[in-house]
Amino acid sequence: MGMVEGKVAIVTGAGSGIGRAGALALAREGARVVATDLVLASAEETAAMIHREGGMAIALSHDVGEDAQWDVVMAATQSAFGQLDVLVNNAGISGKGSLADTSPEDWRTLMRVNLDSVYFGTRAAIAAMAPNGKERDRFGSIIVISSILGSSAARVPRLIARARARCASSPSRSRSNARRAARRCASTRSIPATSTRRSSPR
Repeated sequence: MGMVEGKVAIVTGAGSGIGRAGALALAREGARVVATDLVLASAEETAAMIHREGGMAIALSHDVGEDAQWDVVMAATQSAFGQLDVLVNNAGISGKGSLADTSPEDWRTLMRVNLDSVYFGTRAAIAAMAPNGKERDRFGSIIVISSILGSSAARVPRLIARARARCASSPSRSRSNARRAARRCASTRSIPATSTRRSSPR
């Protein structure tokens, strides 16, 4: 039996890189996977890879920075699999240069995709894991993929440009979220990503 046998996991940004690797790894450990990505075709390719290995998965188009789309994803997850146990907040984008070169519009886009998405996703997942605020007999997990750049003050321009250090640079906020969520249904954690180039786990 796999480590997450019978669980249901949503993985954002599952169309490539760490997101695809995570989706495949969860499926290999027995999870049913909801692979979401801004580019639907990429998510569908990940779902097809899971199907070829004998797993179960669906693919959804998903702009993680749009609050309303999280409601659609949660509804589709419940319709397909009847529950949610794991959310992997992985989707994110990089900036186009240094802070000085970042326009206000680009900055707002970075924050919408890399920060707002974590808030929207975590809030939606908690609601799905504990409907009507009621406790349940099993716990879920909410995982945020962050950046190792968050621990490197000397590389602040790149950190801001990439904007993937959102949770690694604020561990107290992650711990606070974890304590609050644990009272209801879920554990939360931030995991620094060391690479985005591998398309599948080894």
